Amino acid sequence: MGNDIELLSDIKKIVLEELGSLVSLENVISVCFYGFFGRMEGEREFNVLAVVENQKRKILNYVKVTEDLKISFLIAERTAFEMDVKRGSLGEFLSDIMLTSYHPVLNREYLEFMEIEVKKRVLKNILENLVIEHPEYCHELLIKPEYFIYEIASRKVRLFPFSKQSYIEFLEEVLERNMLSDVVKNYVRVLKELEKEKIVLSSNGFFKLTNDFIEKIKSTKNFPFEKIRRAFLNNILNVFPKTANWLGLEDSALTKYFELPENYLFIPTPIGPVPLSERVNIEEFLKKVISNVEVSEIKTKQIGGILNSVYLLQIKLNDKCEKRIIVKRFRDWVGLKWFPITLWTLGTKSFAVLGKTRLEKEYSINHYLRKHGFNVPKILYISPKEHLLFQEYIEGKPISETIKEIVSSRKAPEKEKLDLIEKVGKEIAKIHVLNVSLGDCKPENILVTKQKKIYFVDLEQSSRGGDKAWDLAEFLYYSGHYLPAILPSTNMAIITEVFIKGYLEAGGQKKAVRAVASPRYTKVFSIFTAPHVIFTISKICRKLGEN
Repeated sequence: MGNDIELLSDIKKIVLEELGSLVSLENVISVCFYGFFGRMEGEREFNVLAVVENQKRKILNYVKVTEDLKISFLIAERTAFEMDVKRGSLGEFLSDIMLTSYHPVLNREYLEFMEIEVKKRVLKNILENLVIEHPEYCHELLIKPEYFIYEIASRKVRLFPFSKQSYIEFLEEVLERNMLSDVVKNYVRVLKELEKEKIVLSSNGFFKLTNDFIEKIKSTKNFPFEKIRRAFLNNILNVFPKTANWLGLEDSALTKYFELPENYLFIPTPIGPVPLSERVNIEEFLKKVISNVEVSEIKTKQIGGILNSVYLLQIKLNDKCEKRIIVKRFRDWVGLKWFPITLWTLGTKSFAVLGKTRLEKEYSINHYLRKHGFNVPKILYISPKEHLLFQEYIEGKPISETIKEIVSSRKAPEKEKLDLIEKVGKEIAKIHVLNVSLGDCKPENILVTKQKKIYFVDLEQSSRGGDKAWDLAEFLYYSGHYLPAILPSTNMAIITEVFIKGYLEAGGQKKAVRAVASPRYTKVFSIFTAPHVIFTISKICRKLGEN
């Protein structure tokens, strides 16, 4: 060890002497070794970065070779180096050096400051992409600092295949010398700087995105364009790993040192944080949450799903108790099953069609509403890669059954039933006040328990913001199609008045009520709701929504 330090000291002297023959040492701002740190015995190779002032050329390369030593100099003009650090103006050619390992030779403080600056910029960009790629999960994401190490390496290797060797050597050095904790500490230091800027906040060993940062990114980015650009870039990048053979690198070298960045992105569940890379099926879930000693029988029953697969798990325990769990598999909506829905709502409502997106929405909005005291099924577990969501089974009947009973009768509705309709209107208004829209607000998705609690289920089309008038229109016009053709719309008028009354009393917006009467919504539901019913509902909404 002592000999290594002595040799390194000698090499530093050689570096500074050789540098003095190339530039004036008075103009040298800082010097460091970078990349894979050379061997101290046998044939030795070192890469050196020197930042200098008053140099005409932005970048100068020079190689010094002796019998047992090779030193490759990269001499960068100070302004060019700092612009690349702050903005990536040279394609991050120079600032990338600060992202891997370097060993200061001269002016450590300057290099450490530049390291923090470049990492702040890169981490901000990565966090922005998390908001764009996971617009719903991002509110709940728990981020481990290791995520940034592997995400940066993954990006660089895919985008610039020829940088693969340097990142393999960097990770090899870090892992084999047990230096990962030191690298993580450097990223924590940068994240603490971002915490001061209110971009992230620390939470039990994790970091979370702040709501202010998320809203800022969502309001300033063109989301449809950004998501298309991101998807296109990912497809292009996926081609690059195939170039490993022409680089003389084996895939085993990659898999040995590279981890999936998603291993370090988590979402909370009652069982504990789940990584986004989690790929658990139903059987594996049961092993996680149910002890085999307790279980006497497990039944799986498919209970619905034209566009999704929905299962009921009935788990009988040895003490004769029974647990029931709902499992939803979110499939991509493609083909003829999805096409009629697209035509039905064309120009009025856009639905999320990708399974991944709908899973994110259901998980995130469920988590958000539950946190604010609303009755939604408790999420037990999630398997992001399998697009599976496990949640508690809610014992209750859909409010649609109450509506059917009211509209199918010639008698005046019972007060108890109307009170339920009013309560539903109030609950929807409270959700809207949180700036959340349910997206699929038909009466079948609203359950009433024996204790008269209102539960909202199937939140896969819900979102922060969204079209609140659509929620009202769908609930009312969908209710209207239960009315038998031979009966007048009297009771449907009463339902509408009671529902809107509850909605407005709980803080719902009159403009959303007025919008229900617009052709934008009436045309959509005219396919299956009678014209006179649509007229009745729209007339009441127009009247109650007036200022």
